[in-house]
Amino acid sequence: MQERGNANENGYSHVPIRPRHTEVTSESQPERKKRRIEEPKQNISFVPNQGNASSDSFLSESLKDLGSISSSKASLGSFFIEKIRREQKLAIENEANARRNEEELLKRIANLKQNKKGLQKEIGNWRNQNGSLWREKTSLNDENEVLRAKVGSLTEDNKNLFKCLEYLKKREEGLRSEVLALQKEYTVLDEKLSKVQNERAVLEEKFAKLKDNNERSISIAGRWEEFCLLKQAELEEKQNELEEIKEENALLKQQIIRPTEYTETSTALSSQPHSNQFYFEPNPENSKFAPEQFTLEALEQFITLPPEGYTLTTHSESSTQPIERAPGYWRERVEYGAGSPSFRG
Repeated sequence: MQERGNANENGYSHVPIRPRHTEVTSESQPERKKRRIEEPKQNISFVPNQGNASSDSFLSESLKDLGSISSSKASLGSFFIEKIRREQKLAIENEANARRNEEELLKRIANLKQNKKGLQKEIGNWRNQNGSLWREKTSLNDENEVLRAKVGSLTEDNKNLFKCLEYLKKREEGLRSEVLALQKEYTVLDEKLSKVQNERAVLEEKFAKLKDNNERSISIAGRWEEFCLLKQAELEEKQNELEEIKEENALLKQQIIRPTEYTETSTALSSQPHSNQFYFEPNPENSKFAPEQFTLEALEQFITLPPEGYTLTTHSESSTQPIERAPGYWRERVEYGAGSPSFRG
């Protein structure tokens, strides 16, 4: 399609325009040459050929030549003969050009016919494509109708969603107010939690102290149990001594009831002060166990384990084995009992 250029606005840019003075006739070339030679005066007439640019130029040249050779009439015939030959040569060349142009035009016509066939095929293809496009258009129209129906349903859904959105916005405002209330409650609970944590810290300190005191009391209780066992053994010994003293007291009463006999034993007993008085009641002033002294610190100081080198073992109540005493125990007891009226030395 691009071969059909439009340089001269006639659709055939490569075909030169045929000159107007050249005419294609049915006569052969030798006959035309013979006719032109026999009738030279007709060709060199001064009547201008209308619309022939080459003849006009030829006449102008001949006039110039006539002006230059006007002095010599003898050479006029040879001049015209030369001009005629020149004109014949130009005519032959123009005829050859016309034939070439005609052949090219025929070729061009054949090409145009082929192009026409190709264009007809293309038109058929385009018609087929147009039919398929029409079918696609109808299917697209159907799909468009379906989509319009879907769009209508979606618009209704969109309206419902907008209503839901408005409801959710109202609900969001309510939830925000609830969240603010919960935040206030959270701050109050946080303050209470801080207070409870402080109280917990105080209680943990108290618990630690109580635990320490409990451990100390447990250790004191263990030592106090040992001490009680020791005192129980001492009490049993004192009771045994008391029984012996009672027996001696009964014997002394019997001797007192008897008539006085001045014997060595009686005088010895009478000479002793308070020999007939046996005072066994405890005196709080002389007691080491005053009630106000029973504290954890006092008990820890009072109930101590024996130093190194001493042995102290405790036994159960059902045990009949004697309790082992530390060295010097009875000496300390005697020294302590010597200053007390309740102990018989």
